[in-house]
Amino acid sequence: MSNIKFLDDVGIESDSTLTMASSLGSEYLTIDNNNSTGSTSSFLRLGNASVDTSLTIERNNGEAYVFLSVGQLTFYVDGEVPSMLQFFSTTPQTLIFGRLTVAVAAGQTSGSSIEFREAATSGTNFVRLKAADSITASQDYTLPTNYPSSNGQVLSSTTAGVMSWSTGGTGDTNIANTNLTLDANRTTSLGTFSLDINSGSGNVLDLTSSNVQIYNALYLRTDSTTTAPEMRFSEGTGNDYIGLKAPDTLSAGTVFTLPATDGTAGQVLQTDGSGGLSFATGGTGGNSSFSLISAGGRVTINTTSDANARIIVLGGGLGVNYFNWTTFMANGSPSFISLGTPGTSTTLGVPYNTNNAAFVSPKSGKITMTGTVEFPSQSETQNNQCFFYIFRYPSSLVTAMANGTYVASTQMTLVGSASVTVPSASQNIIPMSFTVGGNITANSGEYFFAAFAYRGTVSGSRYFTINYNLFTE
Repeated sequence: MSNIKFLDDVGIESDSTLTMASSLGSEYLTIDNNNSTGSTSSFLRLGNASVDTSLTIERNNGEAYVFLSVGQLTFYVDGEVPSMLQFFSTTPQTLIFGRLTVAVAAGQTSGSSIEFREAATSGTNFVRLKAADSITASQDYTLPTNYPSSNGQVLSSTTAGVMSWSTGGTGDTNIANTNLTLDANRTTSLGTFSLDINSGSGNVLDLTSSNVQIYNALYLRTDSTTTAPEMRFSEGTGNDYIGLKAPDTLSAGTVFTLPATDGTAGQVLQTDGSGGLSFATGGTGGNSSFSLISAGGRVTINTTSDANARIIVLGGGLGVNYFNWTTFMANGSPSFISLGTPGTSTTLGVPYNTNNAAFVSPKSGKITMTGTVEFPSQSETQNNQCFFYIFRYPSSLVTAMANGTYVASTQMTLVGSASVTVPSASQNIIPMSFTVGGNITANSGEYFFAAFAYRGTVSGSRYFTINYNLFTE
């Protein structure tokens, strides 16, 4: 056995060799420093940077060692840490006990690395593991203790750096390289952030926690070859929606440009023939009104009708054009007085009585009733109110009429109302105009009728002459 111990720095100049060899036992090279009050490091210096210098510790059989009594073993070339330290061995492996630290020289800006070379017979290529050039804190990673349990597993790590094998993706998850398929429901939470999808020319789609912004054109396409897709706007309280849909077949693309500002009440959208839309007053392009009833007659109010606040149908016993209008909507008093609440208020009606004034709407649209009323001259009617109504038949009554089924009475819905106050004596023979409607929606095939009520007392028969026109637009 050979054992050489140096108690201070040892320098080996160029063209010099320090060799320890033995055929019997292990060889040891020990570099020590026993000066407890001075430096705690000793150095083995090998030549200079311009001349190849080697330290060889070999043994014919067995292993050779370099022991450190205290401190650390550092290799220098002309006072500088070399950029690369190489270990060569004729045996299959080189053992390093404890921790291997790959440091960098003073002033070096790149992180240190370890290279794993391919077989010498294959060339000089390598795989390199390299530290980042700047690290905020030292990190330890602990490798798994076993091989992966199946092919395709990947290394994953805990926050403490303990690594293990886990099942990774089933394939390439880069959407640029492959189509992706979900295997379960997934949720992407944006939090307070946004998701931007860009093309080479700019933004395409922005998703935020409160809205979606789409740039340029929005295309709705379908896999169907016969049916165009819909854009649906859902209600806030349920599952119903309003949908917009293109025709299933188009000869060419069409773009409609909306108006820049809102229109006034009652206006409609019109086109300029080139896709430009604007608001305009309805009916200016032609006769869009359709007259339903045009009639005139005289309503008789007496002590029976005024005491019970009766509603009188604006149509005589022989039809709307029979001048004497005395038929009650029902035999009893109505369930409401005054204007009522259009769309909500209902009252009993006798179809036998109301059918004399009923009409069916031949098309969908808005119903309006306009007309004039001339009042009696008696002072007892002055300053009292008159009411004009439009009622809608229930769908059950319409079905019964279509089937020839008799209905004794049913609830009718108030859809429009207006009031007129009887003027003073100096105006009692001057007709006054009235209008009911404007927002009464009628569907094709629905039935309506007009009626009148006087709210006041009379001492005898009093006559109200009325002319009116009902039309849709």
